[in-house]
Amino acid sequence: MKSHDAMSNEYQNNDLHLPTFSPVQLGFCIPDSCGHEDLEDSLNEMLKPINISSGIDFKVRLGQKSCQNADENQVDRWTVITIIFVASLLMFALAGTLHEKAHTAESGALLPTAHKGTFRRLLLAFSFRRNWRSLVDTDVPEDELSCLHGLRCFASLMIYVIHKVVFILFHPFSNRTDVSDLLEGDWTMIFRAFWNWVDAFVVLSGLLTSFYAFKKLRTGQRLNIPKMYFQRYLKFTPMVFVWSLILQNLMQHQVSGQNLVRIVGPYVDNCKRGLLPVLTYTSVFNGLNKMCYPPAHQLVTDMHMYILSPFIMLGIWKYPKKAPFVFCATLAVLAAAKYSVVMQNQLGSFLFYGMSTETMVKSANIIYVNALHRLTPYLLGLGLGYVLQITDCKQVLSRVQMAAGTAIAIGCAAYSMFGVSHSSRKGYIYQVNEAAVFATFQPLMWGFALCWLVYSCATKHAPGWLLRLLTWRGFIIYSRLSYAIYLTQIYIVAVNVGNAVHSSRFGVHRIFDMNDIAMVGSASLLSTLILLLPLQDVSLLISGGYKPPNYSKYIKPSPDDHIEEKQQERAAKCQAEE
Repeated sequence: MKSHDAMSNEYQNNDLHLPTFSPVQLGFCIPDSCGHEDLEDSLNEMLKPINISSGIDFKVRLGQKSCQNADENQVDRWTVITIIFVASLLMFALAGTLHEKAHTAESGALLPTAHKGTFRRLLLAFSFRRNWRSLVDTDVPEDELSCLHGLRCFASLMIYVIHKVVFILFHPFSNRTDVSDLLEGDWTMIFRAFWNWVDAFVVLSGLLTSFYAFKKLRTGQRLNIPKMYFQRYLKFTPMVFVWSLILQNLMQHQVSGQNLVRIVGPYVDNCKRGLLPVLTYTSVFNGLNKMCYPPAHQLVTDMHMYILSPFIMLGIWKYPKKAPFVFCATLAVLAAAKYSVVMQNQLGSFLFYGMSTETMVKSANIIYVNALHRLTPYLLGLGLGYVLQITDCKQVLSRVQMAAGTAIAIGCAAYSMFGVSHSSRKGYIYQVNEAAVFATFQPLMWGFALCWLVYSCATKHAPGWLLRLLTWRGFIIYSRLSYAIYLTQIYIVAVNVGNAVHSSRFGVHRIFDMNDIAMVGSASLLSTLILLLPLQDVSLLISGGYKPPNYSKYIKPSPDDHIEEKQQERAAKCQAEE
């Protein structure tokens, strides 16, 4: 019945916003005149003979919010306001598109009148046509670290699969024991060691921040810290706010049945408390289980680390000789602090077989959403950005050193992924010392492995096939969509799983549901075109760095242009002969 307790839960644990195999959950249709107390009394009375005769003690628990009436989800004022707000964004983007089209010459060039005046520039920033061109433009600067797009893509896909697996376990499968058997085995460490994929984004964030910041410092420019904060805030905040607003006021109208209470209810209730924590990046302080929009935790912790980054980078730049020692000492202190916290609080640093939801939530609240315990891979990324800039992305190590570094990096990656693979088997007994050791060394070893891979690619020392794979131009487009994909996936997957009204059999194909993939892709594309890309131009417009768009590479040359080019070439040849 418990399916080997693959994900367990205790009766006294009220936190049921994660899937678990321990309780048996049933939905009932009862008269409107009855309350949850009446249903609980009736069930206890019905189960009393079974408890006495079978030796199994069935316990019933219903909360005040366990019952939902049909009229409770009527459209209210805030629902209408949210719909109008989202529709206004779409209409403004459409207006920007029409404005651009009206001010485009026959040759395809944009007329100067299109961006004359602040309002016209603002309108142009939201043009679907312009932002689509920016999205699919795969031309990148020569000094760009193109391999990062491939790494971001793979990490993003793995996180999507992890989220999909977690939410699909809410589904009432009739073969739950088969599901628990499928969750066993060393291969599942690819998902159980989820820190690796999350830390990949942390490393890349620190790397990109420092790479371009040190580029400015190398050219004699200063870091405008307030401007950095402003552009970062304006780039990421609006999208997470809009999706939090949609979750707060629209999600409950998209799900019906018993899963409205089980899956959607906790998120909606958290958002109903207000969206100020979302705007102020303080939502993680109340714990992951009380956040309005769960995917925002990565954004919040990244923002906290970004706030520290300018001062760390300035310290490295000003004191290049002392910085390595301080850097290593800081990493050692962070490792010791994480080891101590895991030991004292009996936390889990990986998803072992039979892990309780209580341990998951407790571990997430103490170390997963805490920027201090996420800082190690971020610092490694900052350090790599500095190294790549001062070496101008040129190889300064010998072949022997590169080979030794590659061997160490492979060993570090293997430990980070499969070092505790025995925890993925039935009968595993939690050992706090093992969890603490893994929590201490995993971010250091995985961060080093990723940094070495990026360094090898940036210095052109990586194998050719790997370079071609990671620098494929299609990853550039996906990379621009990755932020929106991360934010939208949980909302869409939760709604689709929440609308399941009958049991079915689980199969691996359920993880790669094309309906979910298509909906996530569409929502991500739309969010990127009307929020992420336009607001990058808006931030430049406000900060004074706006430049008129250059559409020259999109303009198709006319026959007359080819004739003029040939005439110029002939004239140049004649002058050379003379």
